[in-house]
Amino acid sequence: MSAGAAWDRCRYARLLPLAARDPRWGGIYAALVAAVEWRRDRGRRAAATDRIARWLATTSADAARVHRSSLASEAREEADAAYFMRRSDALAAAFAVHPLPLPAEDGPVVYVGLHLGSPVLGYLDLRRRLAPELALIARGIDPANPMAAAKRHFAERKVAWTEATAGRPFFATDGASMLGVRRHLRAGKPLYLLADVPGDAVGRATTCTLFGERVRLAAGLPTLARIAGSAVQTLAITRDARGFTVRAGPRVPAGEVEMPAVLDALVPFVRAHPEQWWMWPYLPRAGARG
Repeated sequence: MSAGAAWDRCRYARLLPLAARDPRWGGIYAALVAAVEWRRDRGRRAAATDRIARWLATTSADAARVHRSSLASEAREEADAAYFMRRSDALAAAFAVHPLPLPAEDGPVVYVGLHLGSPVLGYLDLRRRLAPELALIARGIDPANPMAAAKRHFAERKVAWTEATAGRPFFATDGASMLGVRRHLRAGKPLYLLADVPGDAVGRATTCTLFGERVRLAAGLPTLARIAGSAVQTLAITRDARGFTVRAGPRVPAGEVEMPAVLDALVPFVRAHPEQWWMWPYLPRAGARG
């Protein structure tokens, strides 16, 4: 067994179950995982710190700190999910009351967030507080989605728990699932998705500009919004020592939903919480080979 495989097995089979028992262990898990992952992947570290320094106009030292914090944020999301998978009854109390507006009565709303903080737990909170018929569209755990076996086992359990808690399955990103998405939207029901999905991970991609850099992102959002004339409500789910907060961003009106407008509405969340955004090293540059 390689050193990487041994670490993945230890992380998901031994350390994560400890984090599931107590939120205090979740913080320890996040810090340890961030330290190991920081050293483990030099290429990812270099790509992330370079991008952070350029996008946020900061020093290399500060960029490195932000990237390491983002690794901890991503790991803490795993620990939090593992904890609430054991304590679903505690999830509601972990979220602060938030002022996110209700969907308009004259049509559906597409809620659009980022890989920042706790997007899946936020989805469950949005369903409970605002929109019981809210559906999540996300890439499935399939053979084309490469990950270590130990991580895949946890991811499959997490998906099953999320679907059971929500009372409905995810919509996948394949063509057959899009038929269900169309029916859902045309019935006036809301949808939730993340805008910062890398273009290399989906069938259709588009080139967008973020912080002056051309990157490739999934291309489906404007098409989905046009299906039923949906507005887009931007948001982010952030985490601090007190718990989670759903933060509302600008709403992009129906008929004006294009990727530049949506990204402009989401960029302030990245500026405000760069240490919680996981995607620093992962968004492919336009024209770059995967």
